[in-house]
Amino acid sequence: MARPRADPTLLRQVAIAVFGLVADHGIDGTSMRAVAAATGLSTGTLNYHFENKRGLIRFALSYAYQPPPDWSAHEGDTGSALRRLFQRYLLQRDQVRVWWRFWCAITAAASSDPEMAEWQMRTHQALVGFFAAVLGPAERRGELASRVDADAEAERLVALAHGLALRQLVDPRPEVFDLCKSLLEQEIERVCTSRTDVRL
Repeated sequence: MARPRADPTLLRQVAIAVFGLVADHGIDGTSMRAVAAATGLSTGTLNYHFENKRGLIRFALSYAYQPPPDWSAHEGDTGSALRRLFQRYLLQRDQVRVWWRFWCAITAAASSDPEMAEWQMRTHQALVGFFAAVLGPAERRGELASRVDADAEAERLVALAHGLALRQLVDPRPEVFDLCKSLLEQEIERVCTSRTDVRL
């Protein structure tokens, strides 16, 4: 059997299993044994690579925040890059909805667990930094109109996208999805028209 850390397919299987189990049963209701059963790996293998359930959850959280596999096709074009990132905030697919339910469980636990809160804060800061880089590398941020601060803009975009994802999670009607998609597209247009070097 391939070791999970050496095999991207197994890493994905482990992450997806953790997302689903935590989404359905919460952190307390998720066990190493359940993840092993869902992935076909032994609990010994999971313990070897991830140490314990917290290690698995930390791994799953960080895995979800990796750039998309097709990211290189979108880099360098602000509009295209934002559209690709915002796909993670449109909850039309069940897999995306499961991840957001996982995220809600982790966020709820973080409110009373300082270590988990630290993971969440680090993840949030890295995400905002990633969005800021999409708006323009630090040495190129002068290309944004003078009224726009890339870091503040990134924080705003992340907050909006998260809020719209939660809206869709609690109200999954097609018209809500369409509204959220439209609002995100409006934000892309607004951001891109504030740049001097990007046209949609």
